[in-house]
Amino acid sequence: IELNLTDFETSISSKNNLKHLQDNTNELIQRGGFGSPTMFVDNDMYYGNDRMPLVEFSIGRASGKILVLPGQHDT
Repeated sequence: IELNLTDFETSISSKNNLKHLQDNTNELIQRGGFGSPTMFVDNDMYYGNDRMPLVEFSIGRASGKILVLPGQHDT
């Protein structure tokens, strides 16, 4: 991936992006989060990359779709 470092540094230090970061951080704290990565599906909080399978399952459950997880199918 090519990335223009000057453009990147300008973007991440913009007032708009800093405001988004502050707002997201404040929301995380208000919802009981404490680190990164933290993901929410509805009101369920998941912390850590190792929770991604649970996040995927919760997204499916929240959408009303049935998911077939590894090991849960007959082949």
